Parts: sequence; C-alpha cells; structure tokens
Amino acid sequence: NRYMFDDKELRRFALDKNKLPPDSLLINEPVSFYTQYRTLIISALIIFTALLLIIALLSYNIMERKKALKALSVSEEKFAKAFRHAADCIGIINLQNHCFLEVNEAFIRQLGYTPAELIGRTTLDIKLWENTANRSELYRLLEAERSFSNYQSNWFDHGGKLHRGLCSGEIVEINSQDCLLFIWHDVTEEKKAC
Repeated sequence: NRYMFDDKELRRFALDKNKLPPDSLLINEPVSFYTQYRTLIISALIIFTALLLIIALLSYNIMERKKALKALSVSEEKFAKAFRHAADCIGIINLQNHCFLEVNEAFIRQLGYTPAELIGRTTLDIKLWENTANRSELYRLLEAERSFSNYQSNWFDHGGKLHRGLCSGEIVEINSQDCLLFIWHDVTEEKKAC
C-alpha cells in the first residue's frame, strides 16, 4: 500500500513535501514548464545547435574561399607581370581556332607586330612560320604530350626577316577552353656567333 497525497491540499495546509513518507504518491502536482514542454525545448535546442554549427561551417568556408581567392589573385598578378615583362616572346593561342589570344611586349618588340595584327588571327594568317610542316608537327606533338620543350621553330618577323628560335609550351585551360601557353626564345644571334 502506497500513501497518496494531494499537492493542492499540502500547499493549502503549508505542509512540506520533503517530509512525506518515502514511496508516497503525489497527485495534482502542477507540471513545470520544462516538464510540459521538454520535447519541444530539446528539439529547439538541437535545431539551434545545428544552425550554429552550419553557420560556423559556412563562415569557415567563406574565410577559406577568401584566402584562396586572395592567393589566386596574387598568383595571377605574378603571372601577369612575368608574362608582360619577360625578355622572351610569350603568347597564348586558343587551340580550337588556333588564334592568338594574347602576346607579351617582347613578342611585339622582337617580331615587329602590333597586338591588333595578332589577336584573333592565326600564325598561318600572318605567315609566321618558315615551314608550316614544323607547325603541324608541333601541334601533333602537343596533342600527344600536352606540352613540348625547346622545339626548333623558325619564325618571320613583320618585315620578313627570319629568326631562329626555340619554343616551349603547354596546354592550359582558360575560360573552359584548351589554350597553348608558349614561350619562344630567339637564338638567331647565338647561331650567328657559332
């Protein structure tokens, strides 16, 4: 037999619940806010914690992305400076249509072309190669290996003077298109000295 006590009556007579016999049953006890809404409170805490975790992960992702973008920007700036100020001829050719996309100052200075004469045109359009079979061989090599190094290539400058050179290049992706990034070193004077 268990003793049964009514909480309303205990409060009415100001009796202490702690003095009740052990194993007593208390009825009409008011339900606390936490007890009444425990599932809702726990669910809200879980959702709030999950949202905080998602916010923390997104913040971390944003910070990492900003770092990567800054590093990319620095890398692009270094490449652009090296591209512009290199002593050798450097250019980028779109491999779909074989047109020049960009050339550096050394290309313009050494071979006498203006950017307007080069950009959007092919090496065949401007009759750059001494031997177009060498050009075709270079493109076959590029297709097979995706890069080449110190390929003997003799080019005509804008005035028709022949320059002997060594060309190296590699396929790079620019705006989702394969392009040839090349560097050409004029060895004409070195050959004359030999």
